[in-house]
Amino acid sequence: MNEQKLIKYLENIKKSDKIYIYYHNDGDGVISALAMIKLLTKYSSIENINSSPTLKADSKVNQEVSKNKPDKLIFLDISDTTGITYKNILQIDHHPSGKYTKGITITPEKGNVACCYLIYDIIKKTTILDNKEIDEIKWIIGLGLLSDLLFTEESIKFLEEIKKEYKIFSDVVIKDGKISRQKISFWRRFLPINPYKSSYLVRYINSPFETEKESLMLSILLNCQDPKKIYESKDGKLIKKMYDKREHEIKRVCKNFERNFKNKKKSQEFEMNDELKIAFYFPDTVLTTNSYINALSFSHSEWYIFCFSNLNEKEIRISVRNQESKVDLGKLLNSLVKGGGHPNAAGGVVSKDNFDKFKVDFLNSLKDKANN
Repeated sequence: MNEQKLIKYLENIKKSDKIYIYYHNDGDGVISALAMIKLLTKYSSIENINSSPTLKADSKVNQEVSKNKPDKLIFLDISDTTGITYKNILQIDHHPSGKYTKGITITPEKGNVACCYLIYDIIKKTTILDNKEIDEIKWIIGLGLLSDLLFTEESIKFLEEIKKEYKIFSDVVIKDGKISRQKISFWRRFLPINPYKSSYLVRYINSPFETEKESLMLSILLNCQDPKKIYESKDGKLIKKMYDKREHEIKRVCKNFERNFKNKKKSQEFEMNDELKIAFYFPDTVLTTNSYINALSFSHSEWYIFCFSNLNEKEIRISVRNQESKVDLGKLLNSLVKGGGHPNAAGGVVSKDNFDKFKVDFLNSLKDKANN
């Protein structure tokens, strides 16, 4: 029912419509925005595109849209829009703990798949793009899928097609309909260059080392039809230079974590609980937590790995991963702070005043669930 409403919503967009798009600034969110831009700019223009570092659309967004009154308001890969009171809202999201305001909402019917793949599936059902135009964004959707680590049988077959067609994602091992996720080296050499996380290439638009506006990466991906030539343009070379600097910092931060983990000494940046297998890490870095937390989590799959960074003067950004968690991290974080996500990967925001209390609350919640 909602899918038909969505297709009608998209196909009825007029050239004169003022469109606002808000997306979560991880790999899946960026690719979701890119796919929607590709779809809508054929017949219309998008007036405002904004990323969000959290999964919640806050009061600032509500104030902005109430003031500027867009004709269409679109949220992508954002799991909480309950604070938005504006009309004509379209929401496409894949988080199990999602909470949405009134409007057209698209979520997975079964299983869990990346938001960008939901959008790709919708694009194929509209009449806006022709087959050639849809094929041009397939490899980009593949980047979004790999960045989100969520796969269904259908999306794995889709990745197999991309591997054969574009001769990329060479380290993505697909066997018996499943993707191998055993080694961190799995994330190397997706593209002909050798990036640490080239599947996370789109994260560069929010890199602290970035010298251009975040529209730079969107522009590169929108205009690049051959993934093997992605670094050849002037902007592409700039991104590669930014990447090299960023990779060096990621390795430093990960190495520092491993040293702390081995020594097991509590410090201002690190503490751990062996009994519950929890590690709290607050490194001195300008990197966002998404830049390195998955690498740490795959190296310590049984552990709850928390990474923190300063969101602003009053708030701290939380990221948590556990590859073997028996607790739904998205739901648990949502019950403790402004946050949410998936069973094995979640994020949120906590005030600096409540930071120490949050850590204690999480420990106690985990103890309670273990005892029950």
